[in-house]
Amino acid sequence: MNGTRPAQVGLLAATDPADLCGLSDPFDPDRSLNLNRRHWPGAAFSGLDLLREAEALFRRGDEAGCRRVLQALGSPVRDGGHIDAIVWRARRLAIGENAFGYATGSLDVRGADPRLWANIHDDPKDDSVHAVRLKGRVTRAFNPMLRTLRALHQAHFGAGARQMVVMTRYAHSAAGSAPPASSNPAEDFHFDGYGDFNAVCYLQTVTEDDGPFEYIDGSQALPQSLLLRAAHEHLFFDLGLTRPQQLESWPLALRGTPRVGDFLDPDKAQALLAYRREMLGGPGLYILFDARYLIHRGGMPRRGRRLAVFANPVWPRREAAERLTVPPLVRPIWWS
Repeated sequence: MNGTRPAQVGLLAATDPADLCGLSDPFDPDRSLNLNRRHWPGAAFSGLDLLREAEALFRRGDEAGCRRVLQALGSPVRDGGHIDAIVWRARRLAIGENAFGYATGSLDVRGADPRLWANIHDDPKDDSVHAVRLKGRVTRAFNPMLRTLRALHQAHFGAGARQMVVMTRYAHSAAGSAPPASSNPAEDFHFDGYGDFNAVCYLQTVTEDDGPFEYIDGSQALPQSLLLRAAHEHLFFDLGLTRPQQLESWPLALRGTPRVGDFLDPDKAQALLAYRREMLGGPGLYILFDARYLIHRGGMPRRGRRLAVFANPVWPRREAAERLTVPPLVRPIWWS
């Protein structure tokens, strides 16, 4: 395990993505973050040449050509407005692609509003994560972090945030012992689908036992397919297909969700986990990151507890992403 105490605020040197386990070709099953057989070891990929062609057309701005190629994948892709949803989501993902990884800093939270600590629960029968949304003056201590978050968001995406969602999240280990070990050590490593830039700030000292924030260093620069990422978002957010068995009517190449760690082939997961970093530190330590491209997760405490402030901007109407009407199959949650 690599525990890190990141430097003060500023862009950090990302790991060279070429060193990240050879995941250098989104359409090669052996070298792709997007293509995995973890849950379907006997299945065969098909249509990869079509997907590669569609991706090239999309990146050249030929959406009509991209749609024609996607139609050739057949049912269920071409049915029910799925192509409209996938292309719209790919357009949204293209904004700010690889623009930013993460930055860290620290705040003095000793004088923060005491209500920040009001949602701490130590019920030994309750292992859940508690979240409480914050408003008004209670967030004043975090203004330097929030201003930086808003400025980064505007610099990379070209529009000011309509509002900032800020909340505390509290998690603890009720039983006082580590949870059962998973057969998949990359479980729950994921991309966010709506938050874009996020911030996490600790309100207490967080050690390895307290469920620290974790990320895969350099993962924001891994070569990925916008169309495959968009398809995974569509299946997960719009259609509610979250479990492997729910995805089996779709082509193998499209089976996946933003919870990328749940689908990674074991050898790819093992290689990625060599770049896993834990954010360990005291009250006021924070990280700003592009949640769409940095693979990350929040750990579940093994013997301790974690209280942190989470923040993300909410977009106004994003002109570059909404040149077309939002397709009917897309569920507009944050940006509606």
